[in-house]
Amino acid sequence: PFSCPLALVDSTALALQRISPNDLPPTGSHHSLCLYVDGSTSTDSNEASWAVTIFHISGDNIWADAGFQTGLVPTSDDHAQFLGADAPTSGAAEFSAQVWALSIALEHISLHPIARVYIRYDSTYAASVAQASCLPNVHVKLAAVASTLTTILLNHVPLVF
Repeated sequence: PFSCPLALVDSTALALQRISPNDLPPTGSHHSLCLYVDGSTSTDSNEASWAVTIFHISGDNIWADAGFQTGLVPTSDDHAQFLGADAPTSGAAEFSAQVWALSIALEHISLHPIARVYIRYDSTYAASVAQASCLPNVHVKLAAVASTLTTILLNHVPLVF
């Protein structure tokens, strides 16, 4: 595995600080992290949103709810949490959910030992793009962020989609 320590860029660290829970259940090297992701759009407001639900799984297969994070998908590069979405579409929402889940997982493994990370999803396309199994024709920057974070995470811990 990659032995370089994790270092978050300032904007990523700030964004994670704003969306991360403060009091997490303790974890150990025998614990796993399971993140459920989803994204959606609203036809009424021309907005897209994402959600990540976080669970810690003990070595004894006991699941603990560690919280959830949600947010809107910014499409302007002057927004502090802009990730590269071209428009507020369902695809951008699904990609954003993947990116935030990967970011949350990276934050967790930098703070606590984790045996494995699971990401559960309903968008096969977004998961395939995050794993660099296929190339997108829209939201290219956002997809690049997702696949890069996947690569970084895989260098530190087993990741199962």
